[in-house]
Amino acid sequence: MKPVTERFPGEENHSEAWDWHFSKRFCTPYWQKRSKKPPETNTWYNMWYMLLTDYSKRRLTNSSDIFPALSGLQTVFAAFTQDQLLAGPFSNDLERGLLWEVDLFQINHRATPFRAPTWSWASVEGPVSWPFDINSEFIPGYKIQLVDHGTVSKAQKSEDHLGADTHGEVGEGTYIKLLGRWRSTGSWDEITIPTDSNSTHWYLYDHHGMTHATCSFDVGANTDHIHPHFQKGDWGLLQIATWDIYSHVDTTRVLYALILRSVPGVDELYERIGIAHIYTDDIATDAEILDWEVKTLKIV
Repeated sequence: MKPVTERFPGEENHSEAWDWHFSKRFCTPYWQKRSKKPPETNTWYNMWYMLLTDYSKRRLTNSSDIFPALSGLQTVFAAFTQDQLLAGPFSNDLERGLLWEVDLFQINHRATPFRAPTWSWASVEGPVSWPFDINSEFIPGYKIQLVDHGTVSKAQKSEDHLGADTHGEVGEGTYIKLLGRWRSTGSWDEITIPTDSNSTHWYLYDHHGMTHATCSFDVGANTDHIHPHFQKGDWGLLQIATWDIYSHVDTTRVLYALILRSVPGVDELYERIGIAHIYTDDIATDAEILDWEVKTLKIV
């Protein structure tokens, strides 16, 4: 294939010929489909998630290189999207960026030593993926808001706020603050405990409204450890966004939420431990979901 000159948007005389094809080989973004202009920003985001899905399957010699090894590609994608990365997700596509899921058929572990905050895909060792059947059009009223963030750079040993874009190693203390709808796990009527003590799937039920939430955990969900916390209510679900998923048969509305737990001994500080799905068929009314408590949470 004849090489095509690539230039960033806004540069003079940028090439009219763009070949777009995402190779399944990692770090080989070459292009095949002819177009007179670059892809839309949403396409770049989708390509980024595809790349990370492949990247997460690979083993690094040094686990701490998870971000530095991507720094060149991060710079390119940030330039084309005119966006910044927040230790994992892009700030303007934060909703989808937070919705990574682990491979349920793999034994996953939280990366040690620390290399990323719990809300980042890089915080776990093992394959991750994103729900590619969701588009960028959110259903109004459900979307989270980014209130603040702080990125601690290991190299600079400093904390940058709103506007920082660290492509190197990040340190403990990196956080995001999100404003969204929250519901404690202790307020649900029933918790279904899996028969396998290390199962990654749990279910929450609200019999009054017949709401049914499917919970998937980032690491093995040990029953003896998790069940008391679910009942006590110091864990909960934070709504991230709601999308309509289209198929050739029908349209399904699905709400995605993060499962968060409070950090022991620290007030109003949370960690991500998983992700939850609530489908339209499992929601009695939209009002039932919109009635969740509006709350600002700091997640590390």
